[in-house]
Amino acid sequence: MLTDAGFSTQKFYSVLTDLEHPMMMYAEGFLPNESLTDRLFPTYHRPEHVFLAEERFYQPLIEEGMFHATANAYFIECPLDGKFSDVLHVTSSLDRRPEDALLTVIHGDSDGRAERVEKRAAYPEGKTRLQEIAAHHQDLRAHGVKAIEDRVSGDVYEMPFVDAPTAQVWLEELVKTGNRGAVLAAIDHFRDCILASSDHVSEGDGDGHGVVLARGYLGLVPINAFAVNGDFVFFDQEFMMEHCPADVIVIRMVDFLA
Repeated sequence: MLTDAGFSTQKFYSVLTDLEHPMMMYAEGFLPNESLTDRLFPTYHRPEHVFLAEERFYQPLIEEGMFHATANAYFIECPLDGKFSDVLHVTSSLDRRPEDALLTVIHGDSDGRAERVEKRAAYPEGKTRLQEIAAHHQDLRAHGVKAIEDRVSGDVYEMPFVDAPTAQVWLEELVKTGNRGAVLAAIDHFRDCILASSDHVSEGDGDGHGVVLARGYLGLVPINAFAVNGDFVFFDQEFMMEHCPADVIVIRMVDFLA
């Protein structure tokens, strides 16, 4: 149909969850390198329409080669000059307030391999958030916690594409091995990263509150870290709370793994 209409070149993108709520978009042939269970939340208008946890079916669809074929909607790029965009994937957080709404874009090289990632503010109010993310990562590195190398150029936040599983996926695969000692050691290491992420306001010796961090990064959870050679490299540290009990973040970590 498109060819007959004069659009001889087409590039398809799968839109999730649906056209009315475009949270993610994947170029045909490009697949997620993370679990979508904790990233993607389907929207329903009537409770009686909910009979399956749709987000739990994405991984089996990927494994069976059906991810793109079963998308709920498609965006089709039809350039008249035949030159496609280098975009491979877009994640949006447009459901947030304007100062927190961002667009994360993965760009590919000339051979279509993922090469770099950029974030842009969806609204002018969000431009300061990009500077804050870079500053948060710099603070983590200063405390000996590994964070993605990044920079802000103009109104664009940039970082390299990391071809590695997220800590969430890596830990889930580790659990499947049945090696209880290795799983507990990995979780302990993740907790140690949280405890090392900031200066301690209080060690919580007997006060019932535990360690209190001067700066608590609430995004120190497995979906916001890559697993690289048995270590964790954090990214997307958007939100920080001053004088934050470390256990608040540890509980969030455990909740994602539960």
